[in-house]
Order: sequence, then C-alpha cells, then structure tokens
Amino acid sequence: MLAVSGDRRLASLPDVPTLKESGVDLTMTLWRGVAVPKGTAQAAIARLERAFTQAADRPEFRDFATRMGAVVDVRGARDFDAFMAKDDGELAALMEQIGLRKQ
Repeated sequence: MLAVSGDRRLASLPDVPTLKESGVDLTMTLWRGVAVPKGTAQAAIARLERAFTQAADRPEFRDFATRMGAVVDVRGARDFDAFMAKDDGELAALMEQIGLRKQ
C-alpha cells in the first residue's frame, strides 16, 4: 500500500504514510452519518447522540473497527453539520479543480 487518504495513519497500518506525508495535498475519507427530520425535538437528538456515543465506546466495537481499518469519530449534530458543510465545500473545490464539477 502506498498511502492512506485520511488525515492520520491507521493504527492497523502504522507504516503506511498519509497522502499528505507522501507529498499529495489531499485528505479524503469515507464517512457515515445519521439524520433526523427537521424539527425533531432536541431531547430526542440528545438521546440519539448519547446512544451512538455509548455504542461506539464499547470495546467490542472499537476492536472490530480497528480490525477493519476504520476510524471511529462520533460527533454531535452541530459538529456533524459543520463537518458535512466543510467536506462538501472541499469536494466541490476538488471537482472544479479537476474539471468534473457539473455545470
């Protein structure tokens, strides 16, 4: 393997550098998220955030994620909204730069 595309090396592949370490100024990761309908009560959102955080903190899940080469990064609703907006902007800029942005 030449490089990983995340912002840090994977624990399961400690000798494989990131793209940035290899001189390519690019970070790209695959992520998953959970959305709720607009107007969902804040109490329900907070309960979901707690449940996902608790599940992600379980040693069995952490061990599984590490074996699969996944990085677990559970975020709350506000942080995830900001993350998605930033990621969308960076991807749009990349698509524009390489000529693949839909006109």
